[in-house]
Formats: sequence, C-alpha cells, structure tokens
Amino acid sequence: MSDDPAFGTYAPSAYQRALMAYTHSLPEAAAKHLAAPARALLLASISGPIDAEPYGFKARLYPHDNLTDKRALVTPQCFDPRERAALAEHVTPDFTFIDAGANTGLYSLFVASRAGPGARILAIEPQPGVKERLRCNIALNGFAQITHADTALAEGPGEARLSAPEKNRGEATIVNTTEGVVVPTIGLFELMDDHAIARADALKIDIEGAEDRVLPPFFERCPGERLPRLIVMETLSRSWRVDCVALAKAAGYQTKVDTGRNLVLARD
Repeated sequence: MSDDPAFGTYAPSAYQRALMAYTHSLPEAAAKHLAAPARALLLASISGPIDAEPYGFKARLYPHDNLTDKRALVTPQCFDPRERAALAEHVTPDFTFIDAGANTGLYSLFVASRAGPGARILAIEPQPGVKERLRCNIALNGFAQITHADTALAEGPGEARLSAPEKNRGEATIVNTTEGVVVPTIGLFELMDDHAIARADALKIDIEGAEDRVLPPFFERCPGERLPRLIVMETLSRSWRVDCVALAKAAGYQTKVDTGRNLVLARD
C-alpha cells in the first residue's frame, strides 16, 4: 500500500479547471501561442502538486519544477502526440516496454493504461524526489505491471553523478555533471537480463544526452533477435560522442516518425 495521499487530494479548483478546459480545447498547432496567457494564470495559481487525468490515467503532476508535467497538465495535446500515437499503434495485451528516463512516469503510465495488466513495463528513474513521484503515480493507478528500476543507464555497472536541476527536474543528467547525487549505473543489456526481458517490444530512451553512453555497448552486446522492435529516442543532444541514430540504422532500424526532437525507429 502507498502512503501517498489519495488521488483527488490535490484536485484542481473550479478556476483551474476552467483554464485547463480552454487550453485543452486548443488545436495542437496553435496551442503553444494561444495557451500562453491562460497557462501563465494557471501556473500562478499552483504552488505544489495537482491531480489530473491527462490521458485517461491518474497522474499527480508537478508543473512548477517539471516541464513534462507542465505540458501534460496545461496542453496535453502537445506532449509527444506522434510518439504516443506510434506506441499506441503497436501496443498489445502482452506488450513489453522499457522506459529509460521515466521521469514521473507518463510514458509508462500511457502504455500500461492501453496494454492492460498483461504488459511488462520497466520504468528506469534514479533521481531522488522524482523517483518517489514515479512510484506514487504507479500506485495511484494500481499498475502492478510497471516495475521501477532505481538506477541510471550508462556503459555498465558502476556509479555516476546525477544532476538535480531545480527549474526542470526532467533535465537531470549524468553528462558533464560535477554537482548532484551519486547513483548506481548499469548497462541496458545487463538490465534486461536482470529483469528477464528477452526482447522489448519498445524502448523509449530520453536520458538527457547520455544516450551515446548507453546505446553503443547495447548494440554491441545485444543479439539481433533481442533488439527492441520500436525505439523512441530523443535526438536533441549536442554532446554525443557517437551518432546513436546512425548506430540504430546500422542495426536495421528505419525512421518511422521524425518530430525534430524525437525519432521513432522501427525494426522488423
């Protein structure tokens, strides 16, 4: 049993619901600009967590210090719609999903809500404070199919220093970090073995520039028949020492979706 307050404890007020009804109604293409005044009023009225159901599941969101939570609360239609659609298209009742850089769990919760109790979902999040929010969201939904992995992904077993940015907790990274907390690390392939995952149907990897530490050894060690069928990868990093997109394509992946921020790559 979770010790977190019941869902609805931080329900939005009538004023907040009215603002969200407006921002949620805006077309995706126009929402970024048209939602700005209402977004400012809404965020000014929130000092802590707020309970919402942005995609049909329960979520306790922290918009004041987490950009992903803010997007899901204020303009859920703008949070990775093409990436989520690609995942939803492939979801099956026995779907196996690895969520690397799970943050507060929105991708994991999204997949769990659509796949059902027969799915296997591994949500990887080591950041203190954020991992507790992730566990809370899992518990609020009773999603026993989601397992939290309290580790950072890297080249292999060891330790790394993880930043804890105050303005956006979703930007925590082990890349070029001199301040923060020391967390355990593990390689992606080894983590799959630890959790008896023969093959993932999909991998989402958004680890703030550390993808090039994780994916090269993963592609080197992982047999072709165990590579995930789908990869959702953030590609904004300018710190990569290895082109992870080129590595994926050399392993047989093809681009299915390119949003400019993320790629959805598929392999037969």
